[in-house]
Amino acid sequence: MIKKNPYIIAEIGLNHNGKFSIAKESIIKAAKCGVDAVKFQNFITEDFIKNKNLTHTYYVGKKKDNKISL
Repeated sequence: MIKKNPYIIAEIGLNHNGKFSIAKESIIKAAKCGVDAVKFQNFITEDFIKNKNLTHTYYVGKKKDNKISL
């Protein structure tokens, strides 16, 4: 039986907020931790919402950041 080391994948998901600089920084930090690969997710929110007239307010900490109509 041949022993193999596990293949480690870091789940970055949507934590990059669609920004390349954050994605790149996440990759660099994951590599420093010794992972073999990273995994991202990306999607267009509007594709998942039936009612396009909904409004949602996003918060950063306790402060309102912006209001987006979907």
